[in-house]
Amino acid sequence: MRRGLFLIVLTVWLTGTVAVWLNASNNFGRSKRVLEQAEQTGLAAKLRALPAEDARQAMHHLASEINRSIFRVWDPSQVGLAVVALWLGWPLSSRWRKVALAVALVIALVLTCWITPTVLALGPPLDFAPRDPSPPEFRAFMFYHGLYLVLDGVKMALLAALMVALARERRA
Repeated sequence: MRRGLFLIVLTVWLTGTVAVWLNASNNFGRSKRVLEQAEQTGLAAKLRALPAEDARQAMHHLASEINRSIFRVWDPSQVGLAVVALWLGWPLSSRWRKVALAVALVIALVLTCWITPTVLALGPPLDFAPRDPSPPEFRAFMFYHGLYLVLDGVKMALLAALMVALARERRA
């Protein structure tokens, strides 16, 4: 039963991670499509008072705010999932799996306690900042954003490897 719960927690954690990636990237594309379809939906009449660039920035800002709200909820949630996964999986796991679980937990903590708060602090002032030339904070924002993606990708690979190992072990 413990192994089954462990697999469920890993599945929820990995699925949540993938869902966050898909949603976060989709939100910006969706905001662009909403503007492109503004005539058909009646939104264009509401936006006529705004210059096109201001409307685009407002939609981009909305997508950013939605993403920020997702990360404010997801990052602490995944720390909880990591703790539960470590607790469930520790007695069942070989040394490499214990290390993989511990590394995934550390990554979740780093994202939650350092990277995400930094991105959330740097991001909002940049939503309406000019891009040419970019403000100096933009470079820092992109660095931390990229670091989040790399660390989260490593975490995702570790979770996938753990799930594959569990599935192989179950078949054997």
